[in-house]
Order: sequence, then C-alpha cells, then structure tokens
Amino acid sequence: MTPFERAEETIRRCRALARCSEDPNATTRTFLSAPMREVHALVSEWMQHAGMTVEIDAAGNLRGVYSADRTAGSLRLVIGSHLDTVPNAGAFDGILGVIMAVAH
Repeated sequence: MTPFERAEETIRRCRALARCSEDPNATTRTFLSAPMREVHALVSEWMQHAGMTVEIDAAGNLRGVYSADRTAGSLRLVIGSHLDTVPNAGAFDGILGVIMAVAH
C-alpha cells in the first residue's frame, strides 16, 4: 500500500467511526456508551488485522501492541489518543491518533 493509499484509508476509517454516535446529527461518543462499544469492536478488528495483540484494560482502555524486539536497550514507540469525543466533535477528534497508529 502506498503512503497516499494509507492516508486515504485512515481518513475513510475516521469518517466511518464518526458515524458511531449518540447523536444522529453530529459525532458525540461518551465513554462506555453503545457507540463507544461499536468503535472498540471496529478498532479492535483493524488492530488485529494489522498484526497487533489487542486487549481492554480494567479501566476500559483499548490497547493494541505490535510485538517488539525484546533485546536489552531496545526502544518502544507509544502512539495513541482517545476514542471518545467531545459533544458535536469532528470526524478526527481523538480518533486520528489511534487510527494512524494502526495504519499499515
């Protein structure tokens, strides 16, 4: 996949997640809501497809991890953001940082 195709896919996924909303006329997704569970399911599927190990921690945070080099001194890059939104958010509110980390 080219960088341009990855960018298009990232935008498409963000727009798809924007439709998971408590408000039919805007993007509003509060923590633990039904739309939030929809987003967790979709993002979990994308993470698994990208080769990540996926889990939800005790606080309800979705985590996807690529296996890493476990040799001494190896570095780890952490990328993320939030899946919930403020009321009447844009399609990229929070979710862009998560979806960019999943892009492959």
